[in-house]
Amino acid sequence: MHRVNNATLSIEAVFGDRGLLASRLDRYEFRPGQLEYARAIQKAIDREHFLIAEAGTGTGKTLGYLVPAILSGKKAVVSTGTKNLQEQIFFKDIPFLQELLPISFSATLMKGRSNYLCLRKYKLFQQQPLFDFIEDAQLFNKIETWALHTATGDRAEIAGLPETYQPWERIAASAETCSAQQCPLYRDCFVTRMRMRAAKADIVLINHHLFMTDMIIRTAGYNEIIPPYDIIIFDEAHQLESVATQHLGIMVSHRRIEELVRDIQREMAAAHADGLKDTTQVLSVLLSLSQQFFAAFYRPPESYRIKADHVSEKLWDNYHALAEGLSSLCSRIDGMQKKTDELEQCRYRALTIAQELSTILNLDSATHVSWCELRGSGVALHSSPIEVGSELAELLYPHIRTIVFTSATLSTNGTFAYFKRRLGLDHIAPPDEIIIPSHFDFASQAILYLPDDMPNPDSAQFVARAAERIEQVIALTRGRAFILFTSYRNMHEAYAILKDRLPYPVLLQGSKPRHEMLEEFKENISSVLFATSSFWEGVDVMGEALSCVIIDKLPFASPSDPLQEARIEHSAARGENPFLSYQVPQAIITLRQGFGRLIRSRSDRGILCLLDPRINTRHYGTLFLKSMPPCQVTSSITAVKEFLGHGAPV
Repeated sequence: MHRVNNATLSIEAVFGDRGLLASRLDRYEFRPGQLEYARAIQKAIDREHFLIAEAGTGTGKTLGYLVPAILSGKKAVVSTGTKNLQEQIFFKDIPFLQELLPISFSATLMKGRSNYLCLRKYKLFQQQPLFDFIEDAQLFNKIETWALHTATGDRAEIAGLPETYQPWERIAASAETCSAQQCPLYRDCFVTRMRMRAAKADIVLINHHLFMTDMIIRTAGYNEIIPPYDIIIFDEAHQLESVATQHLGIMVSHRRIEELVRDIQREMAAAHADGLKDTTQVLSVLLSLSQQFFAAFYRPPESYRIKADHVSEKLWDNYHALAEGLSSLCSRIDGMQKKTDELEQCRYRALTIAQELSTILNLDSATHVSWCELRGSGVALHSSPIEVGSELAELLYPHIRTIVFTSATLSTNGTFAYFKRRLGLDHIAPPDEIIIPSHFDFASQAILYLPDDMPNPDSAQFVARAAERIEQVIALTRGRAFILFTSYRNMHEAYAILKDRLPYPVLLQGSKPRHEMLEEFKENISSVLFATSSFWEGVDVMGEALSCVIIDKLPFASPSDPLQEARIEHSAARGENPFLSYQVPQAIITLRQGFGRLIRSRSDRGILCLLDPRINTRHYGTLFLKSMPPCQVTSSITAVKEFLGHGAPV
C-alpha cells in the first residue's frame, strides 16, 4: 500500500466550516453533525474500540466514516447491506475523495462469488450448453461476447442480463464447486484476481453477505476470501441480524441435489471416468428418492416450522432412503479409479447434503429452528439459528479490534438496547455509542398524517377504507407517492380498487423488474407505486418525484413466520415480554426505514401517512411516535392541505 504522510491532516481540516469540503464544493453547507460523527469514528479507530453510530438522513455518514478510515493509515473494510450502496461508494464517493484529499489511497470492490464467471464451469457448459428456453440461448450469446474481453468477470458488466437469468447459476463461481488451487485455471480465476486486488487495496468495499461467508470460512479453517484488515465498518448495520441468520443457517432443496447430479454426470463424461453407465443409474435413483422426500413437504402455507407431528413414518422412511442413496453415491465415487479433484469435490458435496438433512430433521434443537419454504413448484428445507448474537460474540467480536456499526436506523426510543441485544453486543465490553440527529428540518419539511377514523387492520373493511384514504391523499399530492404495504394480499386488493380510479400512472411491484419500476417512477413524477417490504429501504428518490409515503399498517412481522415464532417463544422462555422487547422494536426500525424514503434532501417536502389506528389507540403507539423524526403530527386532512399550501410546492 502506498501512502503519503497523513499525520498533519485532521478531521476538522476536511469537515470544518473552512475545511476541504467547504473549499471544494459550491453551495457547501457546514454540517456540525457530520464533523461530530467523523470525530467519533476517528476516536474508535484510534482507541481500537467498537462503536455504534446512528446518523440521521442527510448527515453525510459515508464520507464521515471513509475519511477517518483513510486518514488512519490502517486497512479498512466497508461492508454494506445493498449492492447499490456498495457501488455508489466505489464509483462516486471514493473517486471524489481521491481527488479531494491530498493523500494517496487505493480502493477495490469485492462481491460474492456468484457475481463472477467461473472459467472452468463456463468452458464445460460451452461444450454441452443446455437451455430451458430459446430466449436463454439468445442471451448466452451476450455472455460469450463479454467473456472474451472482461477483465473482472463481474456479471454487472453485462448490459441487459436479467437478475433471474437461470443459466448464470451453471457458470457462476461458487464455494461448493470450487477446487481452489487444484483448479487448472486458478491463476486466471476472476475470484482469485479479485482477492489479489483486495490484498493490495487500502479500502475494500464488500457487502454483508460476503462478510458472513468469509467469517464462516475462516471459522472452518479454510483460506479467507477477504484479506486481513484492521477495521470493519458495517453500513446499513440494521440488516446484519437478517444476513447473519441466513449465513449461519443451512438450506437443502431438491434443486441442490439436481445440480449435484448434473455436475457429476458432466465431470465423469469429461474425465472419461469408469462406471459411467452404472453411476448414471445410481444418480437416476437418487433423483427419484429426492423428489419423493421433498414432495412430502409441499403444502401451504408458503413457509412453516417443521415439527415432529409433520414428519410421518413414511417421510422418515423416505429420508433414510435418500440418506442411503447419498451414502451409496459417496462410496461409488470413492471407488473410482479415475477420480478427479472435481469428482472428489462432488463427493464432499453429497456428504455435506446428507449431514445437513440430518441437522434439519433434528427437531429437538434448543438453538435452531427447522422450517420449510415453498419456492415455485419446489421446497427448500432450512435450519436457522434462533439467536445470532451468541454466535457473533464467539465467531466475530474476539477477532477484530475495531468495528463500527452505523445506519440511519439503529435506535428505538432513543437507545441501542434492542440492537445490542439482537447482535450479542451485550455479551462483550460496552461499545461506544453516538446518535447524530438528521441534518434536515423535519418540522418544516414533513408532516405525519394519522387519520383517526380508520377501522382496525383486522377489520374486513380495512382495505376498502384504506383505498378511499389513499385516493384522497394522492389527490392532494397529485400522485408522486409510494404506497407501502405489509402484505402482498393487501397490496393487490388496494391496487385492484384504485388502479382505474387514480388519474396517474400506477405501478405495481412484481409487474416488471425492480430497477425498471424505479426508473419509470423517477422519470414520470406523477407516478404512484404500490409495493411491499423490498421497497421499505435502499430506495433513494430525491426531489418532487416522491412527495408522499403512505403505509397501510404498523410493520409487525407475522408471528406465524417460522423464525419469528421461534424467537418469540425464545424471548418468553427467558422471562421477557416478547411483544415489547422484540416485536415492537423490530417494527419501529422498519417504520423508520419507511419514513426514510420520504425526505432525502433539504429541499424535499412531503407527507407520511400511516393508516393504522393502533398508533393512537394502543399503549405501545407512543413508542413508535417517540422514535420518529420530530415532524408535525396531525389527524386532520385540513392540516395536510394547509401544509401543502405553504412554502414551495410539494
